[in-house]
Amino acid sequence: TLVLFTVYYLDSLNGYLAGYSGALLKTTDAGNTWSLSTIDTNLTSHFPIRRLVFRSPQFGLACGGVIDITAVVWQSTNFGFNWKASSVAAEPLYDIKYLDTQRALGCGGDFEYGLNIVRSYDGGKQWTYENPALFGIGQRLAFRTNYEVWIPLGFSQRWAVSTDTAHTFVEVSAPDS
Repeated sequence: TLVLFTVYYLDSLNGYLAGYSGALLKTTDAGNTWSLSTIDTNLTSHFPIRRLVFRSPQFGLACGGVIDITAVVWQSTNFGFNWKASSVAAEPLYDIKYLDTQRALGCGGDFEYGLNIVRSYDGGKQWTYENPALFGIGQRLAFRTNYEVWIPLGFSQRWAVSTDTAHTFVEVSAPDS
């Protein structure tokens, strides 16, 4: 049984599903049939996947992980047929985005250490980890402009807001707090 967390469609025919068991599935016929993608085997390759994103039909990223174990980024460079998993941070990631062809950004965290940010400058091959010391778990990356990003911090009832593409942050209270 698959427990699914995310779906991503490139177009009306080609889409991807992923979820709890680290399974990645691909369709080329609008979801009528799904086939398992190949994932490399390492200690983290079958951890839960929370989000999928593609910058083109050829290049895709996925993120996830397990609290208190690791954050994982999966990368595909061949249209989602094969994926390579890499451990990139101490806590799971819940969202990931391409900023351009070479830069990518992810967010996540946990209850103890707060917001985590991961960043790649080489299309997703290598990642740097940052902890902005804000309480809460980064749930999503929402770009209001090319430089301004808002990250809801979940249970903390706060937002992390950056005006320099997530290099520095200020903390903003949620409207109902």
